[in-house]
Amino acid sequence: MTLVSVVIPSYNSANTIEKCIKSIAESTYKNIEIIVVDDCSTDNSPVLVENLQLKCPIKLVKQNENKGPATARNKGAMVAKGEYIFFFDSDTTVFPDSIDSALKELERLNADAITGIYHYEPLNKGAVPEYKAIFNNYFFSFKGIIPYEVFDSSRACIKKKVFDDLGGFNELLKWGMDYENEEFGYRLIKKYTNFLVPSFYVKHHFPDFKKLTKTYFNRVAYWAKIFVRRKKFESGGITSGNMGFGTASIFPAILFSPLFFYDYLLLIPLSFFFIYLKTFFKFFLHCLSKKGVLKGIVMIGLNIYFSFVISVGFLFGLLQFIFRMNSEELIFKN
Repeated sequence: MTLVSVVIPSYNSANTIEKCIKSIAESTYKNIEIIVVDDCSTDNSPVLVENLQLKCPIKLVKQNENKGPATARNKGAMVAKGEYIFFFDSDTTVFPDSIDSALKELERLNADAITGIYHYEPLNKGAVPEYKAIFNNYFFSFKGIIPYEVFDSSRACIKKKVFDDLGGFNELLKWGMDYENEEFGYRLIKKYTNFLVPSFYVKHHFPDFKKLTKTYFNRVAYWAKIFVRRKKFESGGITSGNMGFGTASIFPAILFSPLFFYDYLLLIPLSFFFIYLKTFFKFFLHCLSKKGVLKGIVMIGLNIYFSFVISVGFLFGLLQFIFRMNSEELIFKN
């Protein structure tokens, strides 16, 4: 049985790290080495990992200073001995057959790397985590298996020799918006293959309303600058072309909503609203089917709100690109 290495970057993850490690230890695939890289945590998460070492073999690597997830993952990959490296975030849990199924898909697809998706049920309770989980699950899975540009290391697997050949993640990208995944993925597909595989999934602990609002705005503002340079959308997920236009249309639909009171001018907001509705109509039906009418309506309301936040964030990013460029942007130039 081939040895696989599981690398988990950890920073102040006391609330989630135990569940993450235990889920991996309970995998049906047994030839696993678990590597936790603590990124100079200030809580008791390193102690929790050390306690778990008494129950299952875990390599705990401690950083002397906080350097971000890209550096932590690279450090874990350096000590990994497996033929394959699985990357999971500390706020995820895997299913018993997640690693088994991922390895089978790698072999079947003859792939160098695969990226998984999030399960439609979150690890934490609340309307916003539920919305985020079902939203990501739906839009990352409905196309099936596709070649994919992003190596999303919260749930991904790659051949170690491929990871080493590419030099790992860009450690200069460490500001907390996960764009080391995009940057690495773009380098990966220039030479190797990466697939989005919906049958490989994990559960995830999602942020609350305030944090998700801030995260969406900041991520999309930065992604706008990437889009201007690449001039292309991703092939799937929540940054595909269809999603981009559909999400962005909610801003002008709301902005021009006063024109509803004028005869022919009402066609302007109606057109944008139609584009938005066309993009998300099947998702709305999916929410109503999975969550019931009341929760489904809440999911629809949250989609309108977060779509508006995303479209404003994209506009803000474009304005930033036009008027200035900072060092983080230059790092991602290629």
